[in-house]
Amino acid sequence: MYDIHFKKDVKIYNSNKLFFLHCKFDGRFSFTNTNCRDDYPSESSYTSYIYLVHNNFRRFDFYSQCKDAHLFISSNKFKSNSNTAWFYLVTENVDHLYVLKNEVDYQGNFIIYNVKGKSKFEIKNNIFKAPNIHLGKTNSSCNFTMTDNKISSIVEIGFDQLKSGDVVEWNQFKKGVIDYETFKSFTLEKLGVFPLVVPPDEKESLINQYKDSLRYYNKNTYRNEVSLLGNFHNYYKEKYDKESANQVYVSLKNYESEYLKLRYKENPNFNTYFKWKINILLSNVSNYGTEPAMVITMSGKVIFFFALIYLFFPNYWDEYGKDRILNRYRFFLKYLNQNTGMHELYLENKKDELLHYEGFKNFFLQNGKDAPKLFLATALPLYKWSVTGVRGYAWLLEKIDIYKEKWSNLPSNKRLFKTLILYLVFAVTILYDLLIKTLNALMLSINTFTTLGFGEIPLKGLPRYLTIIQGLIGWFMLTLFSVSLISQLLN
Repeated sequence: MYDIHFKKDVKIYNSNKLFFLHCKFDGRFSFTNTNCRDDYPSESSYTSYIYLVHNNFRRFDFYSQCKDAHLFISSNKFKSNSNTAWFYLVTENVDHLYVLKNEVDYQGNFIIYNVKGKSKFEIKNNIFKAPNIHLGKTNSSCNFTMTDNKISSIVEIGFDQLKSGDVVEWNQFKKGVIDYETFKSFTLEKLGVFPLVVPPDEKESLINQYKDSLRYYNKNTYRNEVSLLGNFHNYYKEKYDKESANQVYVSLKNYESEYLKLRYKENPNFNTYFKWKINILLSNVSNYGTEPAMVITMSGKVIFFFALIYLFFPNYWDEYGKDRILNRYRFFLKYLNQNTGMHELYLENKKDELLHYEGFKNFFLQNGKDAPKLFLATALPLYKWSVTGVRGYAWLLEKIDIYKEKWSNLPSNKRLFKTLILYLVFAVTILYDLLIKTLNALMLSINTFTTLGFGEIPLKGLPRYLTIIQGLIGWFMLTLFSVSLISQLLN
């Protein structure tokens, strides 16, 4: 059948060779095949070939139990806004089953189930949009491949144990998975029917009720759901797919957190509360130990947060603390009210420091004549290097300070210029002081966080106690980083 528009329902029974290409179906497409010439199982001429390619379907019902069948459903569009329209594909004993590059947009149920498959079962590059999606395979010896699909809703999983030859990508299940057998028990108890026949709108409500509450409250349900995720986790670990294994592990731990939350509400005690909150903390800090880099990022935030607090309190590393900025004001006010240069005031403030170095120079000149040449070659350069900073800064101040008269005695134009120069120098010195204070606060926070030693901790007030808290946080975070890193290395 090629390029045909079917305006009524199409029903096909017991066809072994079937090709539909570029056809459109306004009604229901129904295929049932139970007569597969089992009396001629060895003759290849009776192998069943079904090709459905580049067609447009609404309701799609397909059932085949032919041995040695080859079924290709590729590049089709399945679309309907009706709740009664669904996608139903169930096969039994087929040899090859391929579901490739299809677009499914349904308001009804979506079901793919392969029983006792033999060679290959592939679901690849499809787009599945449906409120309820069921995928299953049982007693299947075939290699199962499910990759590069976009799935819009939670998936009911009815898989048997995944084998090493199977290829299943975890990142397809964006909305998560639930165990079909456990969910089936829930619907049988709730409605007395199997999930596959529950109306789509009612089934969506049931799934939400199940995944948000029941699977945590009921211990047997919880174990079965954990077992499903555990099977995926073991499968990815055996495949050395660490990324997918970590993603499944995070899902497991999130599941455990919800379970502990409900256990605590039922029976409040410290042990359950501690486990629950530790799980939440590990999730936010390291994704349950799967992301050591997250610990580093969070540690940086903690360090900067405490450094911001330390910034507003004095400590010994600031040299003068808050008095340093006050001294700046004193220096500039003295400069404005004297007939002297800024560099002269600066050298006066540094007199004690310079006298110390001058004393060394005089002592060396008097007593170093008979000393070894090594002393002669290094002593004077060392002296010059020691006073370079002070003298260099004084030289700079002298060059920019062209008006050395008292500020109030200057003409208005010169007074304005001197004011601008003063503001510039004052701003630079204040920024320098703030930079030094910021670096000191940051270093203090790093020292405290890494528990290397507090150094010169703030003298008094709240920060003295905050350092203890930060030290405990740092100990915990660094331990967590080490454990997370070792865990990933071992994996």
